[in-house]
Amino acid sequence: MLLLALLGCPKSAPVEPAFTWADTPRLPSPRSGTYASAVLRPEDPGVAEVMGDRAWDASLAGAAAGVGLHLVDHVGGLTSPEVREAAWSAGWPYPIGRAEAWPVPIGAPPSAAVSAWLEKQPAEAHIGLVRVRGSGRDLWVGLASTVRADLGIQPRQLPVGGQLVLPTVPGARATIADPVGHLFAGELHTTWSLTTDLAGEWLVEVRDDAGPIAVFPVYVGIVPPELGLLVPSQPPGDAAEAVRIADQRLIEVRDAYGLRALESDPLLEAAARRVLADPSVTVEQLAPAAGLPAEHVWKMGCVGSTVESCLDAILWDVRSRTGLLAEHALVGRVAEVGPTTVHLVLVVGAE
Repeated sequence: MLLLALLGCPKSAPVEPAFTWADTPRLPSPRSGTYASAVLRPEDPGVAEVMGDRAWDASLAGAAAGVGLHLVDHVGGLTSPEVREAAWSAGWPYPIGRAEAWPVPIGAPPSAAVSAWLEKQPAEAHIGLVRVRGSGRDLWVGLASTVRADLGIQPRQLPVGGQLVLPTVPGARATIADPVGHLFAGELHTTWSLTTDLAGEWLVEVRDDAGPIAVFPVYVGIVPPELGLLVPSQPPGDAAEAVRIADQRLIEVRDAYGLRALESDPLLEAAARRVLADPSVTVEQLAPAAGLPAEHVWKMGCVGSTVESCLDAILWDVRSRTGLLAEHALVGRVAEVGPTTVHLVLVVGAE
């Protein structure tokens, strides 16, 4: 009788898996109104499975999402400027050391390279890992960053007259450039604040003797731009082409900041050649030959895979802003082009 009763019971339905790799990915937002670290559990079950107990950071993952959405649309890459712009848009102010992407077919698990990449990251690293769905494929994107000092929540936008407040970071110092390139500096042995009394883009850098801790722009009285200013193009064929591209990009940069183009100057050109030959030469040594006081001369150098990626390093160096955004400025520029790199030197002088 018991056997008959059991045979008469309806069979239970098969258990559906809670997650399959064909499920639509769940992405963190690639846009944020603040900068902050946010270590959370990933909302995407697939990402959570791959991450295990590693520190997944929602802000850094938002940056990875921004990069991935561009990559699957074939409108972006993994260059340092593109990754950094995505990081700032998503609210990540800390240096990013590793950026990788791995395509797989839709419905397929991640390649073993994803786990191998994770294993290579330092235990203290914050990880931004996402899977993004494109047309016919999924793309895994991973970013890694080390937060050497947490700055808490910092604003991406402020009203004119707002307060920018940086927390205590022992051994660190802050340097901030206002929209016209004036610099403000202070030690962070205690909380430090600054009134943002001018509309435009302010650039904040926090560093210690080991290097940059955080770099990020704050937009005062204006809306943050949607696109990066310097979009990488093809590498130049020779030094002359590199200089031509640099001239055009510098015009575009200064126009974006409401400034007229830099004027070429033969004396500063000679100074730039001197710096290219001997990077240790100081502005105090360059100024007399240029006929300008040393406080009105700035030297800037960069190395990148393209002219744009090289100039990007200058644009987002807080100490270069004074010269780059100087009014009524003259410039000397020289370039050196190698098999895979572009080396640019600018010497700027203000009249």
